[in-house]
Amino acid sequence: MEKIFKKLVGLAEAKEELKKTSQETSQNLGVYYITKQEIEKWAIAIKKYREAKPFWPYAF
Repeated sequence: MEKIFKKLVGLAEAKEELKKTSQETSQNLGVYYITKQEIEKWAIAIKKYREAKPFWPYAF
């Protein structure tokens, strides 16, 4: 009986650990997505800057 109880406790702990890991993964994906958006925004800004190069002091 005690062995079964220990196995159940172990399974419950493993399930909690998996839940934490999946939450961390989704948070990391969120950070990656935000970073990707920032990079795209800067890429657009740099492209506009390069197009307006003749007036470079006034590009921003």
